[in-house]
Amino acid sequence: MQAIQYWQRPRFITNYNTNYYQVPYCWGGFSSLSGFDNEIQQGYEAGNVNTNAPGYIDKTTGVDCSGFVSRCWELSRHYHTSEFPKIARQLNSYYELQQGDILLKNSSGSGHVRLFYTSNSSGQFVVYESTISIVNGNYTDRVISMGYTFNELVSNGYQAYSPY
Repeated sequence: MQAIQYWQRPRFITNYNTNYYQVPYCWGGFSSLSGFDNEIQQGYEAGNVNTNAPGYIDKTTGVDCSGFVSRCWELSRHYHTSEFPKIARQLNSYYELQQGDILLKNSSGSGHVRLFYTSNSSGQFVVYESTISIVNGNYTDRVISMGYTFNELVSNGYQAYSPY
């Protein structure tokens, strides 16, 4: 594998002889579901959670946050978080979000994007995201569904966008 020193297996993958039913986080990744399956069969490594790598590492498969949204929006290529404001319009409020819109934190070097799904009865904004966060003491390192409060989104600098 090219640049093996930059590869780090997603921490939820603890056994190579087990089937996992989640797409792993892969820094710079843009794999489709069928592409992921095909690449695993070809011997690619499942994911790469080393975000200090100098970009996508060859022979790894999965999606990072912007690769996940790029696939969901059926874009022709992997868009970086900094590019989404160029292809989407900013909404005035989180309450304007429709399924498939995004919540974008676009800060220098540490951006993140989440795909909005719905608001739940607790008032949380439910999203899908490819992330390497820690939830209840466990590493996620994959595409997951999470709920966030209005205050969590505001305090972390997320803005609502809709595709053009």
